[in-house]
Amino acid sequence: DKLDLEKWELRLLLCEKLKDSSFMMINKSAVIKLTNEAGTSYGLYVEIQNTLKKVVNDLRVEKCKELGWPDYFELEQTNEADQEIIKMLRILVPERIIESKIER
Repeated sequence: DKLDLEKWELRLLLCEKLKDSSFMMINKSAVIKLTNEAGTSYGLYVEIQNTLKKVVNDLRVEKCKELGWPDYFELEQTNEADQEIIKMLRILVPERIIESKIER
C-alpha cells in the first residue's frame, strides 16, 4: 500500500537524520486517555484538553531544539521542508488523546 510505504520511507529518513541518537517510535497503543466525570464543566474540560495539547507542543519544541531544527511554532505547513519536519515530529512526539465516556 502506497501510504504504508510513505510512512516507512519517512521513518527511514528520520533514522538517517538522527545519526547519533537512537530512534524510538512510541507504540500506537500509547495514548493519553481523558476521562470526564458527570458534572464536569465544559470550561474545565477544555482547559484540561488545552493543557494536554500544550504539553505535546512543548515536547515538540524541545525535540526541535535537541535536533537543531527550526522552532516548532515557526514551521510552515506550506513549506515542503517544514512539512517533512512536522511529519517526523508527529512520529517522535505523537498527539494521541482519546476521550472516554462520561463516568456517572
